[in-house]
Amino acid sequence: MDRYTGGVEETSQITEDFGSEEEEEEEEDDGFVVDDDIVDGVKVGRTAQVELPAAFSTAQTKKFSANFKIYVEFLVLTTLGQATQSPYYQTAVHGVERRVRAYQDSLITSDAWRPEFKAALDRYPRWSKGRCNERVCAGCRQNRAASFEVVLAAEPEDTEAEPRDKRFSLGSECYKRAKVYHKLVHFRSHMHKHVRNEAEALMTKACLTEDIMKAMQSSGFVKQLYRQTQSLFNEARLQYMPAKGMPVDDDSSDEEGE
Repeated sequence: MDRYTGGVEETSQITEDFGSEEEEEEEEDDGFVVDDDIVDGVKVGRTAQVELPAAFSTAQTKKFSANFKIYVEFLVLTTLGQATQSPYYQTAVHGVERRVRAYQDSLITSDAWRPEFKAALDRYPRWSKGRCNERVCAGCRQNRAASFEVVLAAEPEDTEAEPRDKRFSLGSECYKRAKVYHKLVHFRSHMHKHVRNEAEALMTKACLTEDIMKAMQSSGFVKQLYRQTQSLFNEARLQYMPAKGMPVDDDSSDEEGE
């Protein structure tokens, strides 16, 4: 990474390190047919032709790998108190988070979810399982049998959250779809937590941003985050149309998830 000289950063250690690697091939459909929305086995919508947002275009997906690497570096800078509004970083941040929102808005959100459940998913970043004591799914309007309980909670440092958590008994379909939706909604905060924890661990051995990035590269940490993100996108497609044979990115053999 070039040292900063009071302006825009022109190059990045992370992109230099990856520059010689073959760009991954990501297969995305420009559009697909959305079948009747199914929540716990019940259809709740009409069949419609949906055009995927621009974030799914071939040109955009080819940029995602490069943008993701810069995105991780931006989170490292933020962790070290060096957050920047440089177009170099902000373009990458916008590119990654726009694609996350495209999955979130186009593939996961269910009109059948109750407003209070949807609001809690959006508000609380922490997800855990509890003991299911209710018989009916509280997440949707279909009165389906509940088989899981989800605890949605605020982060410890969030002193304004009241109540501190909310609990919902969910049916199996609501549970699976809500879990993926929740990961997409809180993608940035979850990713920042992973990067912050890794950076803080590395700061005992390195204090310069470029040294921390090199360590993350050599340990495979950045590639692991990339694979996890691709896995989340694949899971979103599978959860949306599990019976329609949607094409899924398989990055298990890629050099660059969960």
